[in-house]
Formats: sequence, structure tokens, C-alpha cells
Amino acid sequence: MALDLEVVANNWLLITSSVIALMVVKALCIYAVARLAKSDHIDAMDRAVLMAQGGEFAFVLFTEALKLNVISPEINANMTAIVVLSMAITPLNLMLYKRFASKRAKSMDGVEAAHDLHGNVLIIGFGRIGQIASQAPLAQGAKLSIIDIDPDVIRAVAPYGFKVYYGDGARADVLRAAGAPEAQVIIVCVDDKKATTRIVESIRRNYPQVKLLVRTFDRQHTIELVKTKVHIDYMVRETFESALLLGRQAAIALGASDIEADALVEQVRSRDSERVVREASGGPFAGRALVLGNIERIDPPNHDK
Repeated sequence: MALDLEVVANNWLLITSSVIALMVVKALCIYAVARLAKSDHIDAMDRAVLMAQGGEFAFVLFTEALKLNVISPEINANMTAIVVLSMAITPLNLMLYKRFASKRAKSMDGVEAAHDLHGNVLIIGFGRIGQIASQAPLAQGAKLSIIDIDPDVIRAVAPYGFKVYYGDGARADVLRAAGAPEAQVIIVCVDDKKATTRIVESIRRNYPQVKLLVRTFDRQHTIELVKTKVHIDYMVRETFESALLLGRQAAIALGASDIEADALVEQVRSRDSERVVREASGGPFAGRALVLGNIERIDPPNHDK
């Protein structure tokens, strides 16, 4: 509200150069102070870009200076415009900085690349889904090989008795080093849709006979994988089975027996599988008729009768 657009138009060259000068000089000062305070280069740059704009307290100072006739109305308008514009373009600067700035490399301390692994089950991605999925094969006596691309995850699970190796499951050489040629089952538990697709395609291209089990992110991701025509032995959405269990308990709470609740869950699972097939070939609404809603559905009139 304090910005006078007429002043900006009349003094655009002065104001533009002053905005640039303000932000560059302030960013350099903040960077220097951060470095003196033992911050690394990336932290110092983050702070410099974030805080390079003028501050709101400048408006208070300008107002008081104008009241005391320390500055003229024209100077007050120019300086206010400089501060306002510096604040307005800061979000744009941040977006550009995040897009083009070099990202901090994660520490590889305590992380070992996959090599000469020989498990009969290979798990790719060992976040919350992979950790739980590992328990049944381990209880059965399987020998697991585990890889993940996040060093923080690899270090975090080590105290719980897991040896996880670093590796990108989309790469053929990493799959070979992780024991894919000897694996009977490969479980893909990566939480990145595009990465999952690349990994699945790489596995099937190099190891067509292995049993491939895949965690998908959501229904749309499942449909995308179906459309790739890559054979996947079993797919499950990350929230699907837990949601079915909640529905099963709701049915029991409403008076259903365990057998009846199991039958209801199986019915929902079957309808959902059919819905995925229909939507993969006919679009997002092709399976709409299989969804049970809480609004009574009125079928459109059939004029052929």
C-alpha cells in the first residue's frame, strides 16, 4: 500500500539499480558473517539469498525521518519503493536459487556400495515399507540383500540389525552387484514413482524370470505401471491393505462375523482390481461403476427401450 507506482515509473532506473545494489551488498554481508560464524558455503548462501531483501523496520524509520524532515517526500517514496520491490522479488530469487544452486552432497560415512551380494530375496528401497516387508521373509529364514539410495536411511537402520548397501536399483550393474541374478524374489519399495518405473523396467529387461513384487504409491501410479506392459507378479498400493483392515474392523464393529468381514474385504479387493484394469484401458472414470458411494446413483434413461 505504501508503494507509489508513479514514483517507480518516473525513477525506474534509480530504483532498479538501487534494489540490485541493496540485495547484492546485503547478501554479501550476510554471507561473510555466516562464514565467520563457521557456517559452510551452502548454509551461508541459503541465508544470504533468504535475507537479502529490505526489512519492514525500514518503513518505520522512513516515516519518522519524513516527520522530522530528515528526508524529503520524494526520497521517502523512492526508498520505500526500493524496500518493497526487494521484498516482492525475494520469492522469485529463492525459486531460481533452489532450481540452479548446487545441492549439498550427502555424507557417505558408514555407507558401503553394493558388491558381491548373494541373497535369495533382494529388497530395493528400505524405508518404512521395505522394513516391514522384510520381516516375513526373514521369519521364514530367507537371506536378504538390501539396497537403498539414501545414505541417511542406510545409517538409520544399522542399529536395528540391518546391513543395507548403497545402490540405484535402476542400474544393471548395481542389480548384478546386489545379487539379482541369484534372487528368487525382488521387492521394490521405493517411494519415488519415476524411480520405481525405471527400476521395474530394468529388472524385467535383465531378469525376466524373477518374481517381482512392487509397492506403488497410489492408484494412478499403479495404472501407469500397468500401461507399461511390464510383467509384475504382485503390486500393492502403500495405503491399500491398511485401509482394507480398517474397513474390516468397521464391519465387525457393525456386527459382522470374522468370516463375513473377510468376505466383504475380498469383495472390495476384487472390485478394486477390476477397476484398475478398466481404468488402465478406458481412462480414469472407466471403473466408476465399481465404486460404492454414499449417494444413490441414478442410471441415465435408456432411450433404446
